[in-house]
Amino acid sequence: MVPEADVGCPRRRDAPARRFAPLCLTVALAIVGFSVGCASTESPRELMNRLTTPNEGVRADLEQLEERVQHLEGLLAESESENARLRERIAEVATALEEVRTLATAPPPPVPFEPPPPARVQVLEVRELDDTPAEAPAEAPPVGAAEPEDGAGADETGAPATIGEAGREVGEAGQELYDLAHAKYLSHDYVEAELGFQRFLDAFPDSDLSDNALYWIGECRFARGDNRGAMAAFQTMLHEYPLGNKVPDALVKVGRTLERLGDTEGARRRFREVSRRFPDSGAARLATESLSRLQDDG
Repeated sequence: MVPEADVGCPRRRDAPARRFAPLCLTVALAIVGFSVGCASTESPRELMNRLTTPNEGVRADLEQLEERVQHLEGLLAESESENARLRERIAEVATALEEVRTLATAPPPPVPFEPPPPARVQVLEVRELDDTPAEAPAEAPPVGAAEPEDGAGADETGAPATIGEAGREVGEAGQELYDLAHAKYLSHDYVEAELGFQRFLDAFPDSDLSDNALYWIGECRFARGDNRGAMAAFQTMLHEYPLGNKVPDALVKVGRTLERLGDTEGARRRFREVSRRFPDSGAARLATESLSRLQDDG
């Protein structure tokens, strides 16, 4: 049961709180008003500067980054230009190498054959020879044995003959030039051999080897199948050097050339002439063999 004294009477301890509540409210309103008053005193420019000041550093960083990007883009452009020049150079080198490789592997172009220059003396026209040779001496000097086709006119050692009609000696240089041309003939290089003998005749037109050089020019043409050219060279030698040591061999070659040209009777006359004028020579033996062959074929 509640005591009567407490009914309807507020407690004394709540009285101070009620007294201070209005005071607290007044202080709070004063603080808020002061804050609003302070804020209202700042100008818009100051407020903008205060808000944008932190962005100035960011803007400076961005500008530096843009400068670096532009610098790198310039370096990249230079690098691309240099790479383009290098690619062009590589392409040029590759093209040059391909051309060199093509030239190295391609067969050489055919060299057109050019007839050698005419002999030193005027070459006589091809003509029929009768049984009596023009300007033939009554007796020819002794001659050595003639060799077969590839060695015709060589001595027993295989070296070319070096003794002919009376004439000036060619000396060491002339003999070397003659021997070089003869070596070309023995190696079957007939074009170069003929040119070599022609050069010898140009340098030594009146030597003791001139008749030999003319004879070998005829042999070179005979070996190449130039029958009319061979006939002209042999006839020129017989006409210009009737006492030469190559006369028997040249007569045999005239006979064989006439045989190639289809003049069998003319060939027989040349072979008989050799046997009659030089019975003990090697050329006479070859002439006799050729006569026997023609008789067997006829």
